Amino acid sequence: MTPPDPSPPPRECDVEILPPADGPLTAQCSSAPRPTPHPLRYLFSYVPGVTTLVALWLYLLDEHASSLHKLSIVLTFLYFVWPLDLLKDLFVGLGYLDDLAIFYGLVRFIGSETLRPYRLEARRWLRGLPPLNPHIAP
Repeated sequence: MTPPDPSPPPRECDVEILPPADGPLTAQCSSAPRPTPHPLRYLFSYVPGVTTLVALWLYLLDEHASSLHKLSIVLTFLYFVWPLDLLKDLFVGLGYLDDLAIFYGLVRFIGSETLRPYRLEARRWLRGLPPLNPHIAP
């Protein structure tokens, strides 16, 4: 008869997928307990577009980001709150088409690849996870 193994059973952990710096994707086991996010913040993480809005905010706060991109973000947000529109609200929802087109143009102008790390940090912040990149973190 063999004696029982004195080592504790393996503990389940949260696996974090780390973005590639210059190599392949890596996974690490986080030993810290996962924090619980604010319920509204967690709910907003599943609303389409909210992650991109938070990513744009993080991009504005980044000191290494392009000044031209930052200016275009500020001008786009000012256009959203400006009372005059290119398309008037004659029909319900039609007045929002120009707002959506300008927002889409902003994201295309900055580039999806440029915003990728900011979206990752925004998604992690919305879900209550610790930041991967403290340089970008809110």
